[in-house]
Amino acid sequence: MFAVARQPIPCVIEELDVYVGGAVPVAGYRMTGTDELAEEVARFVGDRAAVLMAYHGLLAVGKDPRDAMKVTALVERTARIVWGSRLIGAAVPLPPETIERFAGIYPLMRSL
Repeated sequence: MFAVARQPIPCVIEELDVYVGGAVPVAGYRMTGTDELAEEVARFVGDRAAVLMAYHGLLAVGKDPRDAMKVTALVERTARIVWGSRLIGAAVPLPPETIERFAGIYPLMRSL
């Protein structure tokens, strides 16, 4: 839903900040299977473990396939939380001081 709507998934739960690196951005649309798509997506996964590819879907990365699947499940869970919270009002991102506090954790988690 979010990739087609070209809407990022905001960082509304701490786990997303810790295990993904923050909000999940949307990479610009590029044709399937092209070097241009790979280059566009690569711009985003350097500092986070997930990116939405406009009109395609989610790309999640990890240290191994199991880790990438955990990231995928977390992003999907967060997307459902955001979607549901918008139905009852709004999805309010974590406070900036919380995001700042967790800023150093994601790079540390990647190195383990």
